[in-house]
Amino acid sequence: MRKLTAGDVPIAAEDLGGHGRDVLLLHGGGRTRRDWDVFAGLLIDNGFRSTRGSGAGSAVSRPRRPAGPSGMR
Repeated sequence: MRKLTAGDVPIAAEDLGGHGRDVLLLHGGGRTRRDWDVFAGLLIDNGFRSTRGSGAGSAVSRPRRPAGPSGMR
């Protein structure tokens, strides 16, 4: 998983492979990047490079805080 930014927005991105034009797949609220598994495979099979990502609201995009009282707010 790579960390990217779009402006000030962190995005955790996973390159799923393929060759050709890049397609970035971002999920909506309450969903996960795994929702794109089947569709990403179809894109790859049809000549695209697929990357799925999770935006700022997702746990994989947020920096980890230390455990314990110092990490709580």
